[in-house]
Amino acid sequence: MLAESSSVELFNKGIYELLSKGKELGIIGACEKIWVTAEDEKVCRDCVLMSGKVATFNERFRDYHGNVIGLFPPLHPHCRCVIFYRMLLPPGLDDLTPEAMSTPNTPPYPLGHVDAGDSELISAVLNHYEGRISPQPIENAIVITADGEVYHATGDLNSVDPILGLGSKLNGATVTHNHPKDSEGDYSFSGDDIDLFKNENLDRLRGIDEYFAYELNRNPNDSDFTTPLTTEEMLEMMEKPFDSVHMAVVIKAQIEGWGYRRWRHE
Repeated sequence: MLAESSSVELFNKGIYELLSKGKELGIIGACEKIWVTAEDEKVCRDCVLMSGKVATFNERFRDYHGNVIGLFPPLHPHCRCVIFYRMLLPPGLDDLTPEAMSTPNTPPYPLGHVDAGDSELISAVLNHYEGRISPQPIENAIVITADGEVYHATGDLNSVDPILGLGSKLNGATVTHNHPKDSEGDYSFSGDDIDLFKNENLDRLRGIDEYFAYELNRNPNDSDFTTPLTTEEMLEMMEKPFDSVHMAVVIKAQIEGWGYRRWRHE
């Protein structure tokens, strides 16, 4: 049994060190760790309670009491648990740490670089970061410049003004940000959001809250509504609890000749 436990420990350590080297060389991107048990009748209660726990690559796991344990198994002598690694981002991009997302008013700092011409890659990167920032209690923003530079910044409950420090890099950029649950966000873009999109000449502005994700873009055909709203449509939207500001943004986008979409996210 000791030999079995040592083999598991050596296996977990070896995989971790191999991936660490790959990250140093820039051939492996950000990934997360998932604790996996042997899933049989011999698995102890402590390991069952660890099953499925997730941590960032360099983060130490915590047990069910909240105590910090190791970077990977074993949890105890004879432990047979292993780590499954899930790749999150392409090489060259850093992930967001809990500390980075929760510290207010952080000026923009670089996360790495992406191929600005790869629309599928950019969409995947945006979706990943939006999943990270959506539940945060302060506004977080991700900026992808026209050249593919990627930045992260934070603000406060109702704004993320530090991104303005990027200056001309915002021209033609794609920006996404969250509206925290207790913020003044009303399930669509605020007036300040619309001013940012217009005044800084963003290519795309995305937002995400507890229920919806939404996007402003420069293509009027890339929109939920490509024809003016009828009176009936406006009256119907005004009766829905999530749609009053949404309707106002629809009308604003049509006046300006922008594309605007909103959808429910998981």
